[in-house]
Amino acid sequence: MPLDERDLTIIKLLKTDVRMSYASMADTLGLSRATVRNRIQRMVSEDLVIMSARVNIKKQGGKMAMLGLEVKSEENWDECLAMLESLPWVLMGFRAMGKSNLRVLVYGESDEILEHNIDAFRYYHCVNFIEAEILGKPIVSNI
Repeated sequence: MPLDERDLTIIKLLKTDVRMSYASMADTLGLSRATVRNRIQRMVSEDLVIMSARVNIKKQGGKMAMLGLEVKSEENWDECLAMLESLPWVLMGFRAMGKSNLRVLVYGESDEILEHNIDAFRYYHCVNFIEAEILGKPIVSNI
């Protein structure tokens, strides 16, 4: 079932304060607590929303890089995705166009750790390492 305006408003509230109570959300939206709870549970169970704890890199002062990788073949995608999901310092992955058909946002607490995390990709046999761009301080959102 697609997200409607109420779902999107609930998501906005969760992004503002993930620990906001059902009662507070219900009061803000003019809905019942049961309605808010049921909508959140549906979105989570249908994998439309992922609720998880993340490091606030903006406040933590960590370093990030965007990697350009080439998945060697279509058969390697599942293996690559499983590998990415297992790495705690991978923040996001994107399927892309061109030779670098996989873009990966990685994190490190320091320059040395970031460099180590980037270098790890050189040894995964499902991808060819293409490039790394070290990113500056986050300015838009808390990743």
